Amino acid sequence: MSLAQVLEWKYGSKPGMQTRENLDTGEMEIFDWPSKLGSEPTAAQIKKWTAEFDALPTPENELTKAADAATSIAELKTVLKDVIKAL
Repeated sequence: MSLAQVLEWKYGSKPGMQTRENLDTGEMEIFDWPSKLGSEPTAAQIKKWTAEFDALPTPENELTKAADAATSIAELKTVLKDVIKAL
């Protein structure tokens, strides 16, 4: 997961929000930040959001687990309905 993914997860896709690699450090950094979003996030905020983002289960993994556990078509339909509601 990248800095861009974390920012998009937190703010959505916003025009003018850009990241780039700092050539001196090799780290990703915020290159352009729209003023309408308020102040640029701090390193501490980004670190916290990255941990939160990393802790989220991926929908594909949850669906795979649910499908593997279903033993009949009726159970699979119920599981899929629950997954869709959760999204």
